[in-house]
Amino acid sequence: MANYSFSNRVYLLVILVVLEFAVIAFGAREVSFTIVNQIVQEPSAVQVDCWYKNREIAIPERTLRTLEYVQFGGFTPNFWGTTWFNCYFTWGARTAAFEVWIDRFWPKKRPCSLCSWTVRADGFTEYDASPGGGLPVVAHYNWN
Repeated sequence: MANYSFSNRVYLLVILVVLEFAVIAFGAREVSFTIVNQIVQEPSAVQVDCWYKNREIAIPERTLRTLEYVQFGGFTPNFWGTTWFNCYFTWGARTAAFEVWIDRFWPKKRPCSLCSWTVRADGFTEYDASPGGGLPVVAHYNWN
């Protein structure tokens, strides 16, 4: 049985960590998310306003009528796994605010690369629309 010194074990551990971070940093795919209004009851219009973690506007406030959508895409999650988008929704007297995309940081898997949110009277559902994703539900939130 081989006897590895402590320094050899530390060296091997450092190499493995560096390789893992390289895969995360250079293997990151572009990400996009779409928000679709599927509310059919009147009033059907939904106000949407989205921003980055640092409060910089990602999607300026806009109104979505039934079956209208807004898309934000073409961003690459940062190396540190701290990429984060939040949206605020208003539908009549109802409101909701939550993270529509947040990087879960290593070693967890990113939520999806093509995320699709549907807005309905019963709440919000996120689907993974990535190729091979099969449209599984990723998250669900209710109106406040």
